[in-house]
Amino acid sequence: SKGFDVGGDQSLAAGRARVSLTYFSNELTDLLAYESGGPPDWVGRLINLNQAETSGLEFGGRATVGPIDVRASYTMLTAENMSEGVAEAEKRLIRRPKHAIGFDLAWSPGALTVGAGASGALDREDTDFSTFPSVRVDPGNYLNGRVYAEWRATSGIAVRGRVENLFDKRYEEAFGYPTLGRRATIGISLDRSR
Repeated sequence: SKGFDVGGDQSLAAGRARVSLTYFSNELTDLLAYESGGPPDWVGRLINLNQAETSGLEFGGRATVGPIDVRASYTMLTAENMSEGVAEAEKRLIRRPKHAIGFDLAWSPGALTVGAGASGALDREDTDFSTFPSVRVDPGNYLNGRVYAEWRATSGIAVRGRVENLFDKRYEEAFGYPTLGRRATIGISLDRSR
């Protein structure tokens, strides 16, 4: 692949906030993809896409006011198969959302940090390989909410907890493969360098 990105950052509010904007572009050759199989055994195979291109804009922002930290991001993406002979309806690369969003709000009043956030994808395409011939499908948009906390017991020990898919939504990042429902994790971090 060959690619480049160009962007800039701007500090605001005496350094308590920062915004960034980046344009990126990539040219890919021999990108791996999956192709459905035909008779007699219907076994698919991996193929090379001769040429593909991705490009887009990324926006990010962060602000810190006392113990409050806010972050937000947005990505607009165009991803296409540029190989010769590809039907217009199949030019768009699957599983690459046109719009991706994310945000987090955290509060850290000392040794404790608590926060909430979400990440999501909008305007996606995928392929349903359970039918023959396979068809392009819209797997729908999703927003994955989360809450988290961390308590730093000492400078080298931290206890962390996190709940993902907070609202127990059913969605598929890849069509036909549902993500897990609501789930909680707890962990302890030991850092002997502190």
